Amino acid sequence: MWIFSEKGMISAVAHRDKPGVTLVRARRREHLAAFLASCGPWTGSEICQMPSADYEYRIELSSETFSLLLAAQAMAIDYPNFKGKCDALPDKDYAHALHKVWAVIHTAVARN
Repeated sequence: MWIFSEKGMISAVAHRDKPGVTLVRARRREHLAAFLASCGPWTGSEICQMPSADYEYRIELSSETFSLLLAAQAMAIDYPNFKGKCDALPDKDYAHALHKVWAVIHTAVARN
């Protein structure tokens, strides 16, 4: 699952060797840290760095913890328009990338 938010982009997958564990990954450390802090100060496991991996930063979470963090982000939505929220982000490169993703998906869905 790819998750794009105003906090950053993360990828979540089932851990291939540990049932009930979700591997949450990001290409930027600050994106993963912001996701983890979505319920308040993060006091869980440390973020691991794997420089040779596609997603360099990762953490293992119980699937329950992951779902609670994801729900907390959903409950914190305070904007009526996500594209508008993106325009106000300080990281203009990330905001531009979000708009590009929107355009690609819009075009792909409109064709079908």
